[in-house]
Amino acid sequence: MDSPLHLQGQRQRSIFGGSFLHKQSTLSTEFLWPKDELVSAHKELMEPAVDLAGFFRGDEEETWKAATMIKAACMNHGFFQVINHGVDLNLINTAQYHMDHFFKLPISQKLRARKMPGSLWGYSGAHADRYLCKLSWKETLSFSYHENNSDPVVLDFFRSTLGNDFEQTGMVYQKYCEAMKELSLSIVELLETSLGLDQPHYKKFFQESCSIMRCNFYPTCQEPGLALGTGPHCDPTSLTILHRSC
Repeated sequence: MDSPLHLQGQRQRSIFGGSFLHKQSTLSTEFLWPKDELVSAHKELMEPAVDLAGFFRGDEEETWKAATMIKAACMNHGFFQVINHGVDLNLINTAQYHMDHFFKLPISQKLRARKMPGSLWGYSGAHADRYLCKLSWKETLSFSYHENNSDPVVLDFFRSTLGNDFEQTGMVYQKYCEAMKELSLSIVELLETSLGLDQPHYKKFFQESCSIMRCNFYPTCQEPGLALGTGPHCDPTSLTILHRSC
């Protein structure tokens, strides 16, 4: 059974596992967010679905259509969906399966990959290592990715933190990150087209970039109107690709 685990360091910190969060009938004070940060949306965000099939076929008309939709979305609110994105659905489902498996582990096992002070990578419960006061109602597992044929960084992360039993998980997420890198470069190319650029300046710039992969798990909350799955923040990356699982 998960329970909050207290760790001693520069300040006392607690790690809240998903099982512990799920079983709470009322929220403790560290999970209660100020009312001004809990304002409900007045209407659903109607982000457009951009079809990438024509872009991948090399269809200039469809490519310009996709770029035009992306430009309008970016000038409006900065979010858009992509369909026919070319990423293998079996790979997405397998990555989802391995993520679910990790978050169902006892907290003692998940803490083998615990995010250490000053590090960006590892497991975190409720972002207790990040927020000083109010905590997020979630668990996260973060790791980095960059292309290096002689050093499979994602696979090495899982083997070194969680052991050889997670080698398959590491292999899956190594492939998943590679697929996300390819998709991100395609989206960057469309962003360039939307700006009227003829040469792939930004795509070339991001070719050697380092990426952050983050798996999020949001346990059922008994009082969702008082908590936040994640606190207000700005992503540290140029482009964020979010896969929403139901």
